[in-house]
Amino acid sequence: QSATRPQAKPADEPTADELEAVARLRAAAAPAPERWLEAGELLRFVRARKTDADRLGLFREAMAWRAAKRAPRGAYAESPDASFGGAEAQWIENPEQAPDWWRWLGTVL
Repeated sequence: QSATRPQAKPADEPTADELEAVARLRAAAAPAPERWLEAGELLRFVRARKTDADRLGLFREAMAWRAAKRAPRGAYAESPDASFGGAEAQWIENPEQAPDWWRWLGTVL
C-alpha cells in the first residue's frame, strides 16, 4: 500500500492567503505607478511583514525612497511610471546622456 502524498508548492509560488494579502495591499497602496502594484512587487512586502498595516507602511517607505532617488542622471534612474525602459531607450540613442554606471555596463557585458 502506497499513500499518495500531496506535492508541496515551490517556495516562491504564492499561496492563496498571500495573493489575498497582495490584493488588499494593492487596494490600500493605490494610486501608485502601475509597475509598483504588480503582484510580484507587492508579494515582497507581504512576505516581509505580518500585518496589512506593516506591509503598507513598508511599501510607502520603499516608494518614498525610490521617489527620492529618482533622478535623470542619478544612480537610480526610474521614470515616473516606475519603469527603467524609457530611460534606457533614451540612453541607447544618446549614450552621452546616460549615467556613468550604465555606460560602464556596456563595457563589461
